[in-house]
Amino acid sequence: MPRTYLKNLCFNGLFLQVQSSDNSHLIWLEEFLCPQFEVIDQVSSYSCKVQLITDDNRYNNLLNMLPLKNNRFIDAFAFDTRMIRLPTRRLNEDNQSVYHEEEKVFYCVNSDKTQVHIISPKKNKGLRKAAMRVIREFAMNHSHRKGDLIIHGAAFVFGNDGVIVAGPKGSGKTSLLICVLLNTQVRFAANDRVSVIFDTKGRALHGIPTIISIKRQTLGFFQHSFHASPSGFIDYRLNTNEIRLNTRELPEYDPLDSLSVSPAQFCSLLRASPIARGNIRAIIFPQITGRKGTFELRELPPETSAVRLINCLFRANFTKMKSSLFDLATDNKNLDRDRLEERCHMLAHRIRCFDCYIGLEAYNDESTAKELVEGVLR
Repeated sequence: MPRTYLKNLCFNGLFLQVQSSDNSHLIWLEEFLCPQFEVIDQVSSYSCKVQLITDDNRYNNLLNMLPLKNNRFIDAFAFDTRMIRLPTRRLNEDNQSVYHEEEKVFYCVNSDKTQVHIISPKKNKGLRKAAMRVIREFAMNHSHRKGDLIIHGAAFVFGNDGVIVAGPKGSGKTSLLICVLLNTQVRFAANDRVSVIFDTKGRALHGIPTIISIKRQTLGFFQHSFHASPSGFIDYRLNTNEIRLNTRELPEYDPLDSLSVSPAQFCSLLRASPIARGNIRAIIFPQITGRKGTFELRELPPETSAVRLINCLFRANFTKMKSSLFDLATDNKNLDRDRLEERCHMLAHRIRCFDCYIGLEAYNDESTAKELVEGVLR
């Protein structure tokens, strides 16, 4: 029998075990998910086990079983502007299979969601992303059940002080984050999703790993300041050692293209240090002005901040805000929207929040990034 490799992961009290006969998949998952996820050497018990299985025959058998018409669909992955719904069929009384055509995998899930088998053909580049999304979805639903807020935003940490950069797609979150990481001593926590944790120690932010897309215009601002060539980071599905070994086989990088990288590749590109969490000191709501100027901060009153924060909740405009497939909750209820909004108001009344207007010269001088960080942490 082939050897089985194990990786035990923890996210804010949720323990998952990941298994694979190919250790390179687990190396990639650890690089992608950590330090936001913690690797645990041994655990006495775990909440869920995710097993990666590469088997052409098993994959094809499931593919042949999938009905072509009248499929039932299930909410599988929550994105900020859409829910990925996938066709599902019952294998037996205790298990169902869900097909993800984009990644070319089946998710075989037992009735209480504690066992997930990801069935893939061999040499499938979509397997790793599929596994990462499954693990992340369990973590997000775990955070929701605990009453945490999940914000559509980036985050950085200076010392122990954390700052969330919240806003919709295109508001300038990634550009502002890159500028601060390149020019100050802050650490990277998140680029697109941040969990806000309320516990006995206070209010903390905890990053949630995502694939990081750097747009063409943003690359134009910063690529001459990067500490490595983007050509070495154009396949987020490879771990560091695989990139080193396969450099000659990577497609040629077009500097006019956007770039999609893993969090580890992003930190290497900027020579930034990653960190899982920090105590929340401030929230910034960026806005690109298209006018002359650098950064302009305007502190907001609490009630205005609360409304802004509510609008930046992950999937803020949707009633059902979570996956029903990768969720260990037995009741499968929708999230308590009133409770989430109440926590947004509580947070907005306890920390400073700012509008941040981003002018055309904001990225021309490293001193402006330092002034920005000093302004929000003052």
